[in-house]
Amino acid sequence: MTDPRFLTMFDAPVPPAGLPVALTSGTDAALQLADGLFRGDGLVGRVTHPDALAGVRVAVPAGVRSVRVVVTLAVDDASPRWWDERVPEEVPRRRPTAPRLIHVLSQGESRAVTMLRRSAADRGRPTCTVVTFDLAGTELDPDGLLVVELRSVSDRLPPWAAAQVLPYSAVGVRVDRIDVVARPSAAVSATGHLAGGSLPVVRGRRGAEIDLRPGFFVANPGPAATPVWTLRPVLRSPERPMRYRRHTWRRTAHRKAARVAKELLPDTAIPTVRRGIDLYRTARTELRNRPVRELMPAAVAHTGTVTAIRPAAVPATRGAGPLAGLLGSLVTAGWLQAEAFEIGTAAAVEVDVSVDRGRVRIRPVRPMTGPVLVRVRSASGPPARYPVGWRLSSVPEGSPERSEESAR
Repeated sequence: MTDPRFLTMFDAPVPPAGLPVALTSGTDAALQLADGLFRGDGLVGRVTHPDALAGVRVAVPAGVRSVRVVVTLAVDDASPRWWDERVPEEVPRRRPTAPRLIHVLSQGESRAVTMLRRSAADRGRPTCTVVTFDLAGTELDPDGLLVVELRSVSDRLPPWAAAQVLPYSAVGVRVDRIDVVARPSAAVSATGHLAGGSLPVVRGRRGAEIDLRPGFFVANPGPAATPVWTLRPVLRSPERPMRYRRHTWRRTAHRKAARVAKELLPDTAIPTVRRGIDLYRTARTELRNRPVRELMPAAVAHTGTVTAIRPAAVPATRGAGPLAGLLGSLVTAGWLQAEAFEIGTAAAVEVDVSVDRGRVRIRPVRPMTGPVLVRVRSASGPPARYPVGWRLSSVPEGSPERSEESAR
């Protein structure tokens, strides 16, 4: 913001923007300060340094005691080029789809850590994440200056995360928009932001789910001291799936299911697998005659028909499918584990793992004190051809989301 002592007769004082504020362009007069941020037209700007900040002048009426700030970040096809041209030469290069961890701060205080990761399906469109946090009216600058900072996160991470996360992760990230709206309540609490690399996707009756693209997710403190994170397992198809004929469907389903089961479990745990006809009937019954092209991934996911592991310790809930029993046995035997680490200190966070209706539920044992990285891993390692993916279904209320059709 320009000091009045340096104004000339040609400079007019810029009035603050009134609530609600929708900053969508770097040429907007309300954007009074930009450091490490290349202003854009049609977006607020693009980050050019490891740390960047934007200052927005906001006029908060006397009756408003708190505001909600919504920051929309994105990476697109141009982000890898911006990153490659602006990081030092000694920084090791990573693949363009490497996950980016970004620390969002406001008024000098930490608000949330988010993550962005592009996939091949995002070609031609941006990959977005939305960070929401609340500010008390007393936290704003006397002149109404709202400061939003973005910092790269790549240090003091667990080894498995440091090997994946992109260094200088904020460079090349787009700041699409900054919204500020008034809140009716004066109480300010953490929103419990969850990030898996992209926006949540609405998948029919399952509701909104976050696809954990890098295999882990970021959890921030929320209203609950010990939140519960619910994950749904999925078996991803190969990059180039084969086309199956109807008359070879049963034999193919049997072969693929047996192969996936052998990759997921130790060799001693799989003496036999049920016949493909049983697997086929189970899938047809639960999916209610869906098309064959949709049936193959779901049928392969029903590897709960493995008869070697008895789900006696964690019985399968009625209606949850055979996968619930398999997951319960894996957790009981210690073959499926969850681990969490604090971001910034890499200190381990103790978590409790349970299975309910085919979902894996993870809960920290002690109250959270900061953002953490959480991942689920199997003792035998992920299979090479049919990797196991996870979708986070415990999405906070009010999170932006998109439909399944737009995610394709």
